[in-house]
Amino acid sequence: SLASGNEHSCGVLAGGAVYVGLWTVYHVRQLANAIKRAMSKPGLTFVEMLAPCQTLFGRRNRLGDGLAMVEQYRERSVIKNGADTREVDLNMEGPIVCGNFVDMERHSYIQAQAAQMKRVLGDRYVMPDAWREVMG
Repeated sequence: SLASGNEHSCGVLAGGAVYVGLWTVYHVRQLANAIKRAMSKPGLTFVEMLAPCQTLFGRRNRLGDGLAMVEQYRERSVIKNGADTREVDLNMEGPIVCGNFVDMERHSYIQAQAAQMKRVLGDRYVMPDAWREVMG
């Protein structure tokens, strides 16, 4: 739906997300690349995909069929990679701001915890085998 959607992106950023992207189904290549990028990163990632719902949302708001709604996505979309997620908002009239908003490198929780345990315990620390598998 096109309700105010920036709460999702801001919430995951506040939760420590290392990758945040938002794309419509019109942006197939960018969406596929965003999903690949998110899946390759350790830690919390979030990719939001806007897809038309012509059976309820489109019909109630008289937006036409699914193809007409995708055409509206094409017309209203503006790509702003790196945009501040606090300023990205979805509404019925304004532009649909798409892009890869956050893409940073950060240690995963397991990596940070292992480093802290190593600092505290020194040579006595033995990393669990399951963590070794996750960290590669």
